[in-house]
Amino acid sequence: MTNLFLMFLQMSLMAAGVTVIALPLRWLFRRLRLPALACVLLWLVVALRMVLPVGMVTSSFSLMGWLTPAVEERVDALARMEPAAEAPPTTAAPAETADGGAAAAPEEQPAAPSFSIPEAAATPETQTEPEGLSLPDILARVWLAGVIAVWGYTLFSWLRTRALLSTAVRKGSIREGWWWESDRIPTAFVFGVIRPRVYVPAGLEGENLRWVRRHEESHIQLGHHWVKPLWFLAAGVHWFNPLLWLAWALFCRDLELQCDERVLKSCGSPREYSAALLALVSHRRGPLLPTGFGETGVKDRIKRALKWKPAARWAAVVVAVLGTLLVFTLAADPTFPDTGLDGQYPTLRVHLETDDTEGAEVVNMGAPEDADWPETLPETACTAATPSPWVDLYLDNGQFPDQWVMTEYLVEDGTAVNPREVELSTQRAENGFLLRVEPREDAPGTGMETRVYVLSCTWRAGLRTHELEYAFRLTLPSVPPGPLTEPVVVAGDQRVEFDGDASVTAAMGEMLTITLPEEVTAYTLEGAEVGYEAWRTLSQGGGGGSFGVRLEYLGGHALGDPSDQVQIYTLTCTWVDGSQDGYLFTINAYTPRPEWDAENLRIRYPGDTELTELDALIPVPAELANQDLAGRNEATDLVGLLSGTGGMVDGLNGWFVFTIGPAAGNADTYVYRTYDGGRTWAETGRPDPQEMYWYPS
Repeated sequence: MTNLFLMFLQMSLMAAGVTVIALPLRWLFRRLRLPALACVLLWLVVALRMVLPVGMVTSSFSLMGWLTPAVEERVDALARMEPAAEAPPTTAAPAETADGGAAAAPEEQPAAPSFSIPEAAATPETQTEPEGLSLPDILARVWLAGVIAVWGYTLFSWLRTRALLSTAVRKGSIREGWWWESDRIPTAFVFGVIRPRVYVPAGLEGENLRWVRRHEESHIQLGHHWVKPLWFLAAGVHWFNPLLWLAWALFCRDLELQCDERVLKSCGSPREYSAALLALVSHRRGPLLPTGFGETGVKDRIKRALKWKPAARWAAVVVAVLGTLLVFTLAADPTFPDTGLDGQYPTLRVHLETDDTEGAEVVNMGAPEDADWPETLPETACTAATPSPWVDLYLDNGQFPDQWVMTEYLVEDGTAVNPREVELSTQRAENGFLLRVEPREDAPGTGMETRVYVLSCTWRAGLRTHELEYAFRLTLPSVPPGPLTEPVVVAGDQRVEFDGDASVTAAMGEMLTITLPEEVTAYTLEGAEVGYEAWRTLSQGGGGGSFGVRLEYLGGHALGDPSDQVQIYTLTCTWVDGSQDGYLFTINAYTPRPEWDAENLRIRYPGDTELTELDALIPVPAELANQDLAGRNEATDLVGLLSGTGGMVDGLNGWFVFTIGPAAGNADTYVYRTYDGGRTWAETGRPDPQEMYWYPS
């Protein structure tokens, strides 16, 4: 009930804000002598705000942008108020020391970290809950009592009026219409919602009766017999808001003016109609009874009737335009996001923790509006080298969500299946979450597996909400649940099996990550190049956890040697019982090759996005220092002069053959080599132009 009260409180404040705007607009409309329908539309917008928790639409033209954040902030502040917790009674006596003195109080514990590992917390046997009611709870009960009182008195008044009219006599005929006459009422009015009837006081006749009947029949024709009760019931929900009761009173006046205009338009006798109003002036019988013909704003109605003139043709167009503007300015909410989200939605960064901080993968996912997970697997992907990694999720450039759910899927044959909800620890200080990836029972248990994670976030701005979904793929070593029984080895992003075959290919410089079982107390990792088994100790230490080494050349690397190696490793593990196990595996380690362009004049190094011009890297041939032909001896670089062809033997060794100028038979031809992947070049030689003419190919 408290949440319901807070919802209606926000609606009431928004409706009051619209009322504040509607009051000067109503004054302006009356000054411009617009049809009364324009004023009625204002109060209908107020009624919409009273019954709808959010606007009819969202619009950038909404005038509620100044009010919505303030109202939402006040209601949220009220909702967060908690009841004062009573201190639990102290039953235990203070402990005493051996000498009879009181024991010293324990020292204060350090503050808890900003986030915690998602582990099941022990549930205490007894838990002391705050007693008493919070302020929102008290206000909710008072509000409900007021609604019941207003609606109850309304029902009582309705039944009482119905009883008074039970003796009314039907008058009229089929041709001129029916009305009901009663000697228990002082003025005429319409009563009934489903079957509305016109009731007039006994003795009313002549011109006054004719004007009264036309006026009350106009109420029925315009639908006022059901608009007014609904408006009043809504006002009863907001009984605590005086501005809305003011709006109710003005709404009733404008309905009467609308009927007056309709009658005058059909009959065109302002003086006679004004005389009827004056003759039937009546005091109000009660605030909740149906308003009568001469009970609401009679003085103002007589003045407007005497000054009435037929409305111009353009007035209907103006009212239609005003109605449209009211919908998009007062009945619409400001376009989301608002100031609560600082005008933008957060982007999600996925940070995968590894032992080597340089290997941490950071992915900026953006904020997908219409994600279709998991039918379409997300493009954002990262690879973990350990079976149970920690994943940091950071929401940048925005407000922390009010609600979130993380769903984990297992990918089988390219399809995400078997969803389940997983826990997240919050890092509010960092505006993010901490995810612990655990083994799954339905995972393959060998090789690498892929999962899809979908983070569904909800932001609330008062009664409005906005939802976004973020998704990413995570590939990790697949192990069965429970303690590890043997080490897990990952080279780059591939699982290494202990079968002795070089089935895994990884680049030099990538990480070789090894996760050890908890029962391993010590380990030693050795490696060598196959065929040159000069073993090197790469890492050794205590057991448990994971460690990593970077793939590099084993056994040394001489200038011009191939950059690719088939490497063999042995991992020796010592277990808690003193026994030892050895694990043998091999890796085909290579150096990524640079890419050449179609003209063989530009090169792109691994990891770069831009091409590098070779004419800025290759030095001038030494022979040109002795040639004054065309100023060759003055050349300091080959920019703009280079043409030729080249290629890479492997990731480090490459060659380039080029000619300078249109020499006969390409006689001025030179050969260069690189030993560091094309970053530096050295002259090797050239064909003897005295013995042959040749063309590079």
